[in-house]
Amino acid sequence: MRTWLFELRNDRTQAEMAKILGMSQQMYGAIEAGKRNPRIKRAKEMSQVLGVPWTKFFEGPSNGEVS
Repeated sequence: MRTWLFELRNDRTQAEMAKILGMSQQMYGAIEAGKRNPRIKRAKEMSQVLGVPWTKFFEGPSNGEVS
């Protein structure tokens, strides 16, 4: 799980964050859970909204692993 992403959304729901980021709630949930990685273009878009480096989405366990 990307705990840092969960913490960034604070009191917002996954659906609210997905709408802000222009994606489906299912995709946002999978990215937050660490089940999916965003494409680089999407990671860059998300990083601008969230105020984190886009490379943060690719740190930690190898692609797709849930920790």
